Amino acid sequence: MLRSSKLSLSPCHACGFEQACSANQTKELNKRQAGACPSARCYAYWFNIRSPTKILMMANEHISKLGAKLLGQKSNDLEEAIKSAERVVPMTPNYREILLEFGGAIWFDHGARYKPQTPNPFTKKDGYNNLEILFGLGNGKNSIEQKASQYKDELPPSFVPIGESSGGNLVCVNSDASVHFWDHESQRNEGTWRIAASIDEFLKRLEPDDSGIGSTEGIIESESFLDF
Repeated sequence: MLRSSKLSLSPCHACGFEQACSANQTKELNKRQAGACPSARCYAYWFNIRSPTKILMMANEHISKLGAKLLGQKSNDLEEAIKSAERVVPMTPNYREILLEFGGAIWFDHGARYKPQTPNPFTKKDGYNNLEILFGLGNGKNSIEQKASQYKDELPPSFVPIGESSGGNLVCVNSDASVHFWDHESQRNEGTWRIAASIDEFLKRLEPDDSGIGSTEGIIESESFLDF
């Protein structure tokens, strides 16, 4: 715990942040080369890089780079909507913050793709799959809860859908918080491939799609590939 009586405002020459560091730490840091941030002993590192607020900002910034936009209507009661969603799908602070930020389903103006840990029959030659929609809060056609209800008799019992990949296939979270690809034409408990160890890892894997798909023309008309 930091005590103000032992702090002096000095620039951290190791990581470039001008923050409150102890006199002894600052003296030691000044001897290090710029860019070599010294882990736990650097207060600037912990308060500016590893703080929860900073991490959440970085997560939102990453999603924003994909041209993330609200698809459909935003939930009227975000507090109740997030509580309801938390009863259905495992949450991390990053994922929770993103859902609250948009308040509904998300599509990607720049397109979105990810490289799964285990390739599936729909994985392209370059190793990527596309993500069309990230399901959101509320009770709309592209909400997490609606999709969970829609596919409860088709998905493996421990799976909860959180997004739609190309071809109407689903991205799902398992009860152990790992993320999987599900082929919607497969039999129950079949046609699943691991994408990432966690939701946060899955979100980090998302990157802009160079092909520039990112169009809602087909999505908006039917709300989803599988909603005929």
